[in-house]
Parts: sequence; C-alpha cells; structure tokens
Amino acid sequence: MKKLDLSGANLNLQLFEELCYQQCFLSSGKINVNYVHPAPPNFIRKLTPEQNYLYWYTVNRLGYCKPPVIMKDKAFASVKRSLPIGVVARKGKIFRGQSQIAYLEDMLTEQDYNLGIGIFGSGLYFDSSKDIASNYANFHDDQVMTAKLDPTIRIIKYSDLSSIYNCYRNYYPGSKDYSPEVDRLARQLYEAVNNMPSKAKELQNNLIQNPSLLAMLFGYEATFLEPDTLIIFNRGKILVSEKEYNRILAGAKEEQEEENNHK
Repeated sequence: MKKLDLSGANLNLQLFEELCYQQCFLSSGKINVNYVHPAPPNFIRKLTPEQNYLYWYTVNRLGYCKPPVIMKDKAFASVKRSLPIGVVARKGKIFRGQSQIAYLEDMLTEQDYNLGIGIFGSGLYFDSSKDIASNYANFHDDQVMTAKLDPTIRIIKYSDLSSIYNCYRNYYPGSKDYSPEVDRLARQLYEAVNNMPSKAKELQNNLIQNPSLLAMLFGYEATFLEPDTLIIFNRGKILVSEKEYNRILAGAKEEQEEENNHK
C-alpha cells in the first residue's frame, strides 16, 4: 500500500505569483467573476466569487480540466491503485453519485462541468463506498458512476493540508507542534507571502481559505478525506470504462427524453 506523505512536495512559486497578480486584477474590477460556478463553501465560510474564480483559473492553468480517460473494459479492469482507504478491498474502484445522470454526463464530456460542493474544498467528490455515493444519488444506483484513478495521481491527506494551513497561520520557525515536512511547507508559504507583501496580502485570505487551491499550489491533484472520500481537482486522472461511459450517456439521453415528455 502506497504511503501518502509530503516528501517531494514544494510550493509552486510561479503559480503563487500568478495568483497574486490575478488577485490584483480582481481587486481592481478588471475581471468579471460572475460567469463562474456558484461559490462552494470551504473551511468555515463560503467562498466568495473571487475565491471561486481563482480555483477555476488554477485548474485551467494546470491543465486539470481535461475530460476523464475512457478505457477499454479489459484495460480498465487491469488498473489497480493502492490507497489508505477501502479502495483496495473494492478492487480500486471509486464512486460518484449525482441527483441527475445528466450531471455525470457533463463531468465526462463537458468543459463546464458540474463542480462538487463541499465543506472540505472545491472539486469532484468521490467515495470508496458505493453506499455513501448512493446517498448523493437519492439512492438510485443508476445515478452512481464507477471509476478508478490513474496510478500517477498525486494525493494529499486533508489532515496534512489542515496542518499546513494551521502551521502557516501560527508560523514560527521550527515549530514542535508540527512535523518537519509540515513545517517546511508552511515556511515556504510564509516566505512567499512575505516576499510579496503588497500583492500577496490581498490574496492570502482567498488563497489559504480554499483547501483545494492550497493543495494544488503544493503540486497535488486530489485530497483524501479519511476514511472514504476523495476530492479530485485533476479530472484527467479519472479513469472510466467504455461500458460505464456508454451506460451514462444512454441514461442521460433517456432522462432528457422523459423530461421532454413531461413538458
């Protein structure tokens, strides 16, 4: 089982600086943020439209909006992924439930897909338990998608992300309250903010209070929330079988036809 740790992670300073400048444009009113998705909640309060804009800027900047990979059924069955969750016992499968099959179709095919909304950050929420995913599909199994993950996906535990955030807020060098790796990453963030005080100060609240955005700044493509939940930012690392893909497209078409018949 692959261990999820912070070794090798570093702050993407170039992206951080870009976001600082994007924040300046936002503050000056030069960017219209009204076209983005409704603001999802984060740690405690809801994301502002500016924070939501920064999330979508980042996933597009990093190339994370590519559609999921559709695989031949046999190739899909051969994919295995070790995670510190129940995924292993379920043959590496993960599940996403939606209130409508059309939302699953959008996630598979559209650039402007339905973003997951949750208190632990922006992204696509999946579970290693089909029963949990079914809750979000009103207990209709046909509205639950089965997928797997590209074995190269980079995942950070939400508990580690929270520790970095808290260490940064209460930062002082060599804090004994946190692990050396958490301290190292918090220091990088602390130094980046303080090296660009005129620009980063405006950004830091929007930046730090969106857990998914913070994870992407450190090079991660998903967050793992124990014991069962994955919040995926890089859509292109989601793997779906041809059989499942065709089932969802057919279900969405049937759903649309039923809706039209009731008009």
